[in-house]
Amino acid sequence: MWTAYALVGVICGVIAFTIDILVDNLVLWKWSVSQLIIDEKPMGYAMLTFVAFSILLGGTAALLTVYVGPGAAGSGMAELMSYLNGINYPGFISYRTLFVKVVAVSLAVAAGLCVGKEGPLAHIGAIVGQAVLYLPFTCLIKFRNEVSKREISCAGAAAGVSAAFGSPIGGSLLLYELARPSTFWSF
Repeated sequence: MWTAYALVGVICGVIAFTIDILVDNLVLWKWSVSQLIIDEKPMGYAMLTFVAFSILLGGTAALLTVYVGPGAAGSGMAELMSYLNGINYPGFISYRTLFVKVVAVSLAVAAGLCVGKEGPLAHIGAIVGQAVLYLPFTCLIKFRNEVSKREISCAGAAAGVSAAFGSPIGGSLLLYELARPSTFWSF
């Protein structure tokens, strides 16, 4: 099981790094297009272009969330708390939600919306944790029960928060605080 935990941590780190690179490239693209317009036209056109690109990125994130992966709505922390305490939330843990969460968070942060990556990375980590249990390794088959799924989801969420903040102990303590009433996590 320790190898599954390590794999969850590595995958969460790679996803967090991918989100950072995607956000940096989108923001750089938005600024460079605005700068090109500033060089040729009045400042108002550049500001309008900048706002239009922000609306396009934010709108795309919203449309993806509404029509492709509704389980990705919100930060994911409230849903994660309820999931760790035994409430099943349809669409919360799925590959579609994972894809939409990664892309929509990147687009929303690049658009300049008042969102962060910390809550979504906890949700992403929980999804990655459960996805690791279904890798084709025979040693993981015995952990495909509800208690183990919630336990590795909690470890994945801690890995996601750790990747967001760069603080492994902080991620563990946050999830300890969130899942304290949980009967599914061995403290």
